[in-house]
Amino acid sequence: MSNQAVNTFEDLTGVSTSSFSNPYDALIAACEDDPTRIQEKYELHRTTRNQQQKAKMLDANFQGVNIDPILLRVHDTTVEPGYKDPRNCFVFWGRPTQQVKDMINRVQQELLTVAPNLWLMPRDNLHITALEITHSKTAPEIQKLVDGVRDKIPAITDFTHDHRTRLIKPLIGYDASAIALSFVPAASEGLHSGRTPEDDKLTYHHLRRDLFSMCRDAGLQVESRYVVPSSHLTIGRFIHTKDFEDGTGSPDAQKTKALIDKIEKINAWLEKEYWPEHNEGKIPTGGEFNVGQETGLHCRTGTLWYGGGKATPLRPREASLLLPPPRPYVAYTTPYILEFDNDFQPPNMFNRDRLPGLPGSSPRPAPRNDGYGRPPQQQPPQGPPRGQDTRMGGYDDRQPQAYGAPPPGGQRMPARGPPGGGGGAGPARQLRPIKSPGGNAYAFGNIVAVSPQDFPPNPDGSDVYILINGNFALSARPTQGCNPGEIGLTDAQRTWASISLGPQEVVMAAPYDHFAQSGGKSYLGAVDVEVGFAGRKTTETPYDQDELATMLKKSFENQILAPGQQLLMDIKSIPLRLSIRTVTLADLSMEKDDTNAPSLTDPRARGILTRHTQVDFFKDARTDIKLKASARRAAANSIIQPGFKFEDMGIGGLDKEFGAIFRRAFASRILPPGIRERMGIDHVRGMLLYGPPGTGKTLIARQIGKMLNAREPKVINGPEVLNKYVGASEENIRKMFADAEKEQKEKGDESGLHIIIFDELDAVCKQRGSGAGSGTGVGDSVVNQLLSKLDGVDQLHNILLIGMTNRMDMIDEALLRPGRLEVHLEISLPDESGRAQILKIHTAKMRKNDVLAPDVDVEELAKLTKNFSGAEINGLVRAATSYASNRHIKDGTTVKADVEDIKVMRQDFMTALDDVKPLFGVAEEELSKRLRHGIIHYSSFINDILEDGRLYINQVRKPESSPLLSVALHGPPGSGKTALAAKMAIDSGYPFIKLISAEDMIGYSEMQKVGQLDKVFRDAYKSPLSVIVIDSIELLLDWVPIGPRFSNTVLAALKVLLGKEPPKDRRLLIFATTTERSVLTQLDLFARFDAEIAVPNVNTQKELANVLQESGAFSDSDQQRAISEIQEMTGNTEIGVGIKKILTGIETAKQDQDVPGRFARVMSRAIAANRGSI
Repeated sequence: MSNQAVNTFEDLTGVSTSSFSNPYDALIAACEDDPTRIQEKYELHRTTRNQQQKAKMLDANFQGVNIDPILLRVHDTTVEPGYKDPRNCFVFWGRPTQQVKDMINRVQQELLTVAPNLWLMPRDNLHITALEITHSKTAPEIQKLVDGVRDKIPAITDFTHDHRTRLIKPLIGYDASAIALSFVPAASEGLHSGRTPEDDKLTYHHLRRDLFSMCRDAGLQVESRYVVPSSHLTIGRFIHTKDFEDGTGSPDAQKTKALIDKIEKINAWLEKEYWPEHNEGKIPTGGEFNVGQETGLHCRTGTLWYGGGKATPLRPREASLLLPPPRPYVAYTTPYILEFDNDFQPPNMFNRDRLPGLPGSSPRPAPRNDGYGRPPQQQPPQGPPRGQDTRMGGYDDRQPQAYGAPPPGGQRMPARGPPGGGGGAGPARQLRPIKSPGGNAYAFGNIVAVSPQDFPPNPDGSDVYILINGNFALSARPTQGCNPGEIGLTDAQRTWASISLGPQEVVMAAPYDHFAQSGGKSYLGAVDVEVGFAGRKTTETPYDQDELATMLKKSFENQILAPGQQLLMDIKSIPLRLSIRTVTLADLSMEKDDTNAPSLTDPRARGILTRHTQVDFFKDARTDIKLKASARRAAANSIIQPGFKFEDMGIGGLDKEFGAIFRRAFASRILPPGIRERMGIDHVRGMLLYGPPGTGKTLIARQIGKMLNAREPKVINGPEVLNKYVGASEENIRKMFADAEKEQKEKGDESGLHIIIFDELDAVCKQRGSGAGSGTGVGDSVVNQLLSKLDGVDQLHNILLIGMTNRMDMIDEALLRPGRLEVHLEISLPDESGRAQILKIHTAKMRKNDVLAPDVDVEELAKLTKNFSGAEINGLVRAATSYASNRHIKDGTTVKADVEDIKVMRQDFMTALDDVKPLFGVAEEELSKRLRHGIIHYSSFINDILEDGRLYINQVRKPESSPLLSVALHGPPGSGKTALAAKMAIDSGYPFIKLISAEDMIGYSEMQKVGQLDKVFRDAYKSPLSVIVIDSIELLLDWVPIGPRFSNTVLAALKVLLGKEPPKDRRLLIFATTTERSVLTQLDLFARFDAEIAVPNVNTQKELANVLQESGAFSDSDQQRAISEIQEMTGNTEIGVGIKKILTGIETAKQDQDVPGRFARVMSRAIAANRGSI
């Protein structure tokens, strides 16, 4: 069989292999041996394939993922007990580096969030297939092939030691069967370690070509299934369909899309994190894969489909002959092998590990002599050869030398305990605490002293990790200075763990396997440390933070640190006390970068300090220590508490607002001072929170103190500032800033932030010269005093004034300019998502204590509470609990015996919704009065009017349309204009609906009417969607035809309000009714409306018959009689009467025994009146 027939090419690049004896030569020839073009072909192949697979899997006819039936049986032994994969293969693999394995682990964990039943390739089974010789054979067939070329294999496996090829730009590839991490060959990107562009001319594709030629020259018939421009490591396969099915077992397209969306999100992260294009041309650690870098290629045989198989064995004689002295081989006393021929234990073999140590191979890295890691070290003892490992992972698997590994003498440390048992690696011992016998060395090294009989030393002489009382992880050093049964603790350690030295005091100490308990987050990415003087000995010289960080790492590297832990450090004979405030663990999720991982304050969130850990220092406010400003580190006197999280504040629906507060008011204060000076920016000194009542302005002010470091804010209520004595009000303003002025004079830029929270600011800061509030001018002088303190001649840089008001329009303009209250933040009504957050906060205790019934759906309540403020939602919850409580009260005074079973149910909330109405909600009662008879569809005109209304409502709702639309409904008196406007408003479903009617303004002056109009419109602007219904607009204008007379002030206000666009992200629809269209035209008001709807009378006998039928008061014969009599009395078939008069006539006729006759007489008079005769 020819190679061309056996090796097929998945042609996604347009290159054919038909004319080449070595199929890999095809791509090299097509690209003219240019590494850049070869890389482009690899990139084209994988992106094209991903696009094809995405289209296939998102197609409506996609039948679901392909299940691997063999893997399912191998993975789940209950499916077919005793089943073995019959497919044997013969391949040459490259093992990924430790960094690539870590990257893949992160990716795998992300994939599990959308496909929890995905089979993941084990970490130690990961591989890239450099060349597949054959597949799906029997074991004897494979053995025969291997025996024929056994002496040639070392030359092939060691080929990569002299022929280094780089892979870069990791990306996820996928299809309906599996998911893989792919790379492309490098083309001179991110060169380092002496590598030149010339070296990259040997690409990974050249390596595959050369391996093919070597195997062919060795006499092997290469029967690879395909030859593609692809370099990938399979990381997962599908063995279940349930991750992508709905409740009926059918394929769920949304779940499949979620998987693809997740993959694309991961790919965006990989590109940003590891590609040179996004890292200034450099390739970050983990973004480059040298094939065969650590161990050479691996010759593997057996059932290899899932990363298993076995190493190809060599006999000692063959191995020694194949290892010429010039080769830089490294001999190990404990070779890492999967299996060897029986009775053989060779000292050397190919495919060995070539690096002396990889991260994670022991709980503590090997000692160094570079000044890091203060504890003295000893030479590691020589251990016996390691036993054989028969796992599928491969012969290059490392076994951690931790607790559970055989120590010298054949003794074994206690086995690792079960998860949740404190995290120890052995049983706990009861020890008596004593003062540390190690003196300053142990005190400043944070070392615990233990007896070697209680805790034998590690084979390499490093300290051991122990867990004290199940909570406190420390580094312990076995020493002869500590007797068996004792444990020597320093003062800082005893303080942290709350341990005393009483004669009856005991502690429980156990070996601690940190790597087994850390869930993949073993190391510290960052740590926040509070630093201060530990004693009376101090200095005025500021400490350099970078130097402190270096010394801290040297002193405590490889120790486990946790929030709350106390450390001591000796700096030039001055002891410093360090307190760990927060830690950030190495995050295996890629939702965020490691640098954006959450800071943790939980004492159980522990990790190992390394030289790469970022250390940030903060001053202990109780001492006078000084730290130099850094251009790379945050300010040492940070105003934000380390570890603070906004979600802990108990405020819902204000995520965006809090983000704005942080960005405008606090971000510049967190920046390193050096950066801020280079930018030349000043801090924001004031901000104003405004919005409707009950939306959380004051609550924000109360909670801001929780995120501040040390100093509590001053809270001032506006009315409390005013005083009856002359000058006392101004003095109160000065007192607000007195502390900040004093500290700034003493400490300058080192001064801490003073926050002043000013509630009800409009009470004292009204427009100057308006005379509002008093005639004494006190208000004006208070404003003047506040202006001078905020941005006067002597500026204060250590203040932040937060003002709050419901009436921003009343505050003096000078106070709102930049430099004073320059940040204006509207705290508006929460949207549906915000209301759900608030409801969850207010029902959290009920849910925690199982008081909330399972039928309560927070999302449903959020939909039903349109335009509720936070305070109103709180009131709703209280009202619901009152109904629940009332069920367990008998006779109004005593509690029933089943009060312990109290439950707040859905019906309680539904009933409470009738009690609690939003201030900025729907004017339901007023509108319902206008719809007492409902809408009678007596004519097609009515349907047309309602349809026009629906179109206008939808028009305003769409973001791309105009945010303001006004519609005038005009027609004869009593034609139903108001009822139709009310019906359209209610049907809109808008959260804010208000009715403006002249009947609500009886006795109002012109200015009062204007004020009321302005208030309704301002309230409407606070809601995202609003409808205002203005009824009988001519009555609001005080229109009188005799004269004529009208209110020009109200007219001018209406003209302005009808044309004024609402604020950003607010939309308003206005319905207005009038019977005086001609009058409004003369007043130039009708032209201000964007649209008009004519509402007619009931004009024909058919329309009248429809009204009578809908009323239910007339039988068919009565209808005919009434209409006939009306025609006889009027002498005409035309009606021409408004629906309102007809309904009133029906009500009157129902009081008479002769209903049709009475109705005919009433209607005849109405018709005659409309015609101008009696």
